Amino acid sequence: SKLRIDIQITVPADTYTKNDSINYRYHKKRAAYLAVIASHLKDLNTIEDLKYSWLNRCETKPVLDFKPAGKLGNFVSVRINLVCEQEAYKLHRFSPSRNNLRESWLLSLDNSESNTEIGPPTPYYNNSVLMDLTASENEEYLKEILLKSENLKQAVILLKIWLRQRNLQVSGHIVSMLVAYLVQSKRINNIMSSYQIIRNVWIAIKTSEWDTKGISLHKGDDSPQLQEFLQHFPVVFLDRTGYYNVCWQMCKGTYDALRRECAFSVEMLDNGKINSFIPLFMTPVRPLLQFDHILRFRAFSKVKQSVICTVSSHARVNYGLDELALVTDTLHALLTKGLGDRVTLILQLVEADLSWPVRINLEKARKEFKENLSFGIILNPERCFNVVEKGPPANLPEAEEFRAFWGEKSELRRFQDGSITEACVWDAENSVEQRGVTRQIIDYLMKLKYQLEPSELFHVGWQLDSLLERKVQHSSGCSERSLATLQALDALRRQLRQLTQLPLNISGLHGTSPVFSYTEPLPPLALGPQTKPWRRANCCLIKDSDIDPFVPPYTPVSKAIIELG
Repeated sequence: SKLRIDIQITVPADTYTKNDSINYRYHKKRAAYLAVIASHLKDLNTIEDLKYSWLNRCETKPVLDFKPAGKLGNFVSVRINLVCEQEAYKLHRFSPSRNNLRESWLLSLDNSESNTEIGPPTPYYNNSVLMDLTASENEEYLKEILLKSENLKQAVILLKIWLRQRNLQVSGHIVSMLVAYLVQSKRINNIMSSYQIIRNVWIAIKTSEWDTKGISLHKGDDSPQLQEFLQHFPVVFLDRTGYYNVCWQMCKGTYDALRRECAFSVEMLDNGKINSFIPLFMTPVRPLLQFDHILRFRAFSKVKQSVICTVSSHARVNYGLDELALVTDTLHALLTKGLGDRVTLILQLVEADLSWPVRINLEKARKEFKENLSFGIILNPERCFNVVEKGPPANLPEAEEFRAFWGEKSELRRFQDGSITEACVWDAENSVEQRGVTRQIIDYLMKLKYQLEPSELFHVGWQLDSLLERKVQHSSGCSERSLATLQALDALRRQLRQLTQLPLNISGLHGTSPVFSYTEPLPPLALGPQTKPWRRANCCLIKDSDIDPFVPPYTPVSKAIIELG
């Protein structure tokens, strides 16, 4: 990939007025300022491929991308981003509990921007402005920290490469801020090697609690408390000012995936038997190899519209014009609640990297662009095959919430331990159908909440099951066939132990074939007794075959070891 140079241009504070902080006026002026810069650059002969794109997939944060003309353009690209002087606004105007986006204006209930009605908090919108207001101060702080040590800079570069190979939607700015935080808290220092720095960063993320406690680079009591941010954001990491949440765009699934990958990376580093550099920094992780189950939508535009029409007006006001983030977080929350402990990770896979030449209208570029959203799911092998979803007892207030969430699928059941609770029972008679319980839950919830038919969803994860099916009548699943083989071994073990005339007693019978550990893809089927065997030679009984009289039919063998003592 090319080396990208980021250029940050600071817009003077007097460009904006006091009321530009509400209803996307700030963003409109920012876009207009960027368009003026583009108008001066588009006719230059020294640059090529001048185009707009979105910063971190945020539609309200356009940037300019181009490359130098000539051979240099094969190796280098340039991105221009606009920020604002911090003096333009007082930061407390964008505290997470403040409203800066009027509901009546956003939902077209009142076209007048002079409406003074104050609505619900808009922390997502507020941080889209704070991102620019605090950029200069945070960049100066990063320079102060990172320029002191060459090893720190090398570690940050390697961490960004690692994030790219892991396909994690985490910006390099977050990594740089985290390294600065660890330097400030004295968990890493300038004399450490890049290897030690990277390892400590991974350990810090693996053991972090940004979703429940949060962290902050700010020292002082003149900013909102962490608890106030935790009420509005799934992940909290505050910058130097104490007002801007660096992880304001990070979904809970991304944070869970980040911690998971850090744990794997530390484990790989500590394994002295392998060269961990190649799998960590040079091998890309493909979603098809990373997840057990991938959910895709055949018509995402319909899904997007269904979700937007269903969510509350407060959620729409918070996310504003960033509808993709609203849909992503809403669907992720639904899948997380519905699948529960059946899964260990649900990660959103967003395909929305739109860029278009400056000479082309945005509306025209949108028509040719197709955004998509998928969810990668890693199953919990201990719980994912359960056909019963046990809820709270019927006499508790949580039971009403359970019934409201699951709809008609919820029913009152009595269990063997005597408890009477709400429960959902899914259709699965054998192991093959049990592997489809996750798919059943997703299909049901999408139909119940957003009126999406199962035919509008595409599940990746069960396509290879057909290769394991036996082309015989009444064929069961792999687990059932493996269990039948184990039961046959147990029956043989009991019969052998009844033999009393042997010189040595049989103390044990242990299966050694893969089928006895449930790892045989095609377990053997049981064969019926041979009623009319033919005697061949003097010591072997081989079934006669009409197909080939010289070659006996193949009979798979399951091996076991007899232990005498």
